[in-house]
Amino acid sequence: MSDTRQEIIDACAWMLWANAWISHQEELGDKGVNPGAGGSWDPYVPEVPEAMAKLAATCIEQIERMNGATVDVLYERAIALPGKRYTKREPTPERFGNCLAYEALGAGVGWGDDYPGHGLVIPHGEANAWSDTEAEGYMSERLAQRSRG
Repeated sequence: MSDTRQEIIDACAWMLWANAWISHQEELGDKGVNPGAGGSWDPYVPEVPEAMAKLAATCIEQIERMNGATVDVLYERAIALPGKRYTKREPTPERFGNCLAYEALGAGVGWGDDYPGHGLVIPHGEANAWSDTEAEGYMSERLAQRSRG
């Protein structure tokens, strides 16, 4: 496995987990972690549990299957597209993995925000957390959609 592919999988896993864990914390209200208004959640997110690492691997494997190439090749193709960046950040495998997770969750954020026209087919999924170490989720090719990007 290439280093780029693993970095994309790891970033996808972190984003799936962070999204689920933050939602869980918000549901806990005053008993949960709260970084404060405008504060970053990133330092508070616990280590990615195995269930989310497996879910990310499934997500990436489905993306590869539905798009006919490995995710590192898809990334190289995606960064070669003309950019329409809303930020000054350079593209990275980490950002690509984060965006794939966001798109799979239907969060409204995606690679197409900065690189319209990539047109990847992305599975639909859900990730849920109920503690700092426990989570579950699913990815569905049947519910996959072509990215708006």
